[in-house]
Amino acid sequence: MAISFTISALILTIPARGDYDRGIVLGGSGNGEAMVANRIVGIRCALCWSIETAKLARKHNDANMLSLGARMISLKEALEIVKVWLETPFDSGRHLKRIKQIDQKQPLIGHTSRPKKDEKLVDTKKPSAPEKESEKARSDKYDLLITFRYIKYMEGKDSKDTIEFQVDPGLKRPSIIHIPSPERWNSELPEWAQNRRDEILDRVKSKCVHMVCEWKDY
Repeated sequence: MAISFTISALILTIPARGDYDRGIVLGGSGNGEAMVANRIVGIRCALCWSIETAKLARKHNDANMLSLGARMISLKEALEIVKVWLETPFDSGRHLKRIKQIDQKQPLIGHTSRPKKDEKLVDTKKPSAPEKESEKARSDKYDLLITFRYIKYMEGKDSKDTIEFQVDPGLKRPSIIHIPSPERWNSELPEWAQNRRDEILDRVKSKCVHMVCEWKDY
């Protein structure tokens, strides 16, 4: 059964929002569906065609989305792949650093596509402001990256100032989000975030209302 990319994109926003922990998309080869999936922040979609690729997708890459090609594998093979993919846990450990790189919002290097012969590359970088922006303006610019393993709070110019909160994802229970207690906040966080615990946590929590979670001080 083929799924149009438009419908796939709508489906993919569900696990990205945290409504569900896993998702599966189907297509002819599964390539296009995987490409669409991986354009959405928080999605790590793996195209799997064997038991081994399904295992590695989970063990090494914590894939939260599976893409299957109906023309490439039989129904029996597809069901076996799904079973292994659902039952295989993430190894964590040395793979966590790579997962954080995969979850970055901006491309690591290069252009999104090559320009055509008659097209010219345009430098979209804006000249730096001659005056330093105020602390108020700086702190008003913030963004959030929500993944299954951590939540990253970003603010300031180019979102260079960041804080990460560890998440213990739950399948049949609420996910646990670990935050420094009021006593430990200033000692554990950078200077720009000190004495702003309530302000920052209010911003983070307002973006996590779709999640079933518990906030735990440590």
